[in-house]
Amino acid sequence: MGYVAFFTLIGALGDTISPEVKRGASLMMIGSVVFFIGFEVYKVLETTLMFRRLAGDLQTAKSAEVLEASEIVNRRVAFRVMRVWPFVFIPTVFLGFGAAGWLAWELVRGL
Repeated sequence: MGYVAFFTLIGALGDTISPEVKRGASLMMIGSVVFFIGFEVYKVLETTLMFRRLAGDLQTAKSAEVLEASEIVNRRVAFRVMRVWPFVFIPTVFLGFGAAGWLAWELVRGL
């Protein structure tokens, strides 16, 4: 279930589940979205800053040097991003699945 589907379902449920469950599950899912978007912004900033640092040095470089430097920057960015990824992935998944599981539990319990 994606983020949009989750919030569409929350809106469509009406009074089927309590407002407290809706609010709590929604806050958990919003937390998941914030972690995910924050990571994506970090990744773009990291890549942009690395290439900006490199851009000045590559003004007079040959095309083979530019390609080699670009590959080095890509590896450095990937390494930095992968160091951060576990700290983002774990809360993103736990909050997202927790919210979906809580909502599903409440729906089944209400049957």
